[in-house]
Amino acid sequence: MKLFESIPMFWKKKKKEIIKTSNLKEFHVDDNGFPIISSKHQQMLHEKKMLVNYPINSDVITKSNNDEPYQRGKLVNYVALSLSSNLTPMVRYENEETFVVLGMLRHYSKELCEALDKLDGTDQWNVLSEWHKISKLK
Repeated sequence: MKLFESIPMFWKKKKKEIIKTSNLKEFHVDDNGFPIISSKHQQMLHEKKMLVNYPINSDVITKSNNDEPYQRGKLVNYVALSLSSNLTPMVRYENEETFVVLGMLRHYSKELCEALDKLDGTDQWNVLSEWHKISKLK
């Protein structure tokens, strides 16, 4: 009789283990078996990468999409803009004005500034943009 009394207790413990493991987050995968990342998670990864790559007090170059030359400044802070709370960098320029940068942000280097000084506003944008890394296939 004692043997049959212990079996239901075993199944109760097993059932609790099954419930605990079923609370694990399951990822949806694409056709190749890679996890599908939500846009919110992708934004969080982008912001973490930005905080690591562009720490506060680093020297940066900014460029708007207007036909104006680039500007050099120091990254002062990050601000959460809009309802989605996306982090946006604030830069203090050499003339002591502080602006929120909605354009391009790159690390400052003397060589890059010397190269950009030879170009007009549109060419500066092309050089600083991500697309300049794409090369023509032969």
